Amino acid sequence: MRMRNLLSAMLIVALFASLLIPAAAVGAQEVTDTYTRWNGVRDKVGFQVGAFFVNHSTFARLQPRGLPEIPGVDLESDISMPNNTTDFRLDGYLRLGKRHRIRAGWWQMNRNVVNQLRASINWEGEVYEVGATIAAKWNTQVVKADYRYSIFKGERYDIGAALGFFIMDVDAGLGFAADAADVVTDTKRTAPLPMIGLDIEYEIAPRWVVKGFGQYFGISIDDTIDGSWWEARAAVEWIPLKNFGLGAGYNFARVDLDIQLSEGLVSQFQYNYKINGPHLYAVASF
Repeated sequence: MRMRNLLSAMLIVALFASLLIPAAAVGAQEVTDTYTRWNGVRDKVGFQVGAFFVNHSTFARLQPRGLPEIPGVDLESDISMPNNTTDFRLDGYLRLGKRHRIRAGWWQMNRNVVNQLRASINWEGEVYEVGATIAAKWNTQVVKADYRYSIFKGERYDIGAALGFFIMDVDAGLGFAADAADVVTDTKRTAPLPMIGLDIEYEIAPRWVVKGFGQYFGISIDDTIDGSWWEARAAVEWIPLKNFGLGAGYNFARVDLDIQLSEGLVSQFQYNYKINGPHLYAVASF
């Protein structure tokens, strides 16, 4: 009888242990999860979706082939192109381990205007006199992606370097028209530029993160494309819910492009573009 009771007790202990061990293993896995930050937020995959309130400053020049060099156009002052827009912006990342991350982003800034010229301009070899009513469109789309490696990583901070590229697509046109939608595209250029960047993330308190970010792109190819892009951003994020939060930041960026064209009526496209403004967004991480 005593032996039977002992065997029964041992069986009960074994069954109880078989239930506890997997639970303990799961608990240990949660504590040591590579993708869980100090504040308890898991972020193997993360997204930022929001509005970018942009102030624009744009200079552009199309050089007609075979003509002497012509002056460029300051879009905001010469043709009253809107210098403020509110644009949709999407950013995201995927962590591939404790120190590795792939990031991508996309936003588009569309501007158009129908107005009377304040000053005479020369665009693609055609002169538009003061007082002429013209329509213009200037649409810019940016796609960027990079690989980020955490150089220094602690419980609450992460300092990383990134290497990647961005592609900027410019769709521009100017002419005599009653609506910008009727303007024929004078130039549609896509310029891929490489990028190197540095950024820091620091969790100042549970569910509060501050971020600083800077990156630079530059390329020169056989006197065909000469361009650069640099960007700086600072932001703070508040994550009150398990997987969702809010963020606010400020961006500054500058693009300089000089593209020599081997075919067509235009021989050169020059583009100098500065943007800055606040960025408000929602954060989701899983």
